[in-house]
Amino acid sequence: MLIALVTMIFMGGLARMSGYEPSLLFSPEIAPSLLFEVVTAPLLAFWFWKAERQANL
Repeated sequence: MLIALVTMIFMGGLARMSGYEPSLLFSPEIAPSLLFEVVTAPLLAFWFWKAERQANL
């Protein structure tokens, strides 16, 4: 369930990039959340996936 949630967050980050207004996209107000959505969310999904595999062993 957590992996699905993090995947939706990642897809939202990609959707935000599709608007591509560079001045808005890389502004100091938006850049941290975009960085989380595009970089950190996939890392979290991988971590959740590995934790689920360990729990099922």
